[in-house]
Amino acid sequence: MYPTFLLLSAGMFLLTAHWVIGLPPFLGVALVMAFRTPREEAMMIERFGEEYRSYANSVGRYLPRP
Repeated sequence: MYPTFLLLSAGMFLLTAHWVIGLPPFLGVALVMAFRTPREEAMMIERFGEEYRSYANSVGRYLPRP
């Protein structure tokens, strides 16, 4: 979900061709990703423990791993 929002906001930045309109949504999504993801990871580890750690090690954080 986060990579999709980041790509959409990057697309808006490119489509507007004006940094005042396009840059704030891109930076907003990037900041949400930077600050929210670690909290979500900690919450999942607290709730599911080693089972979630094992799962997280087998998949990518933002994009699927091959």
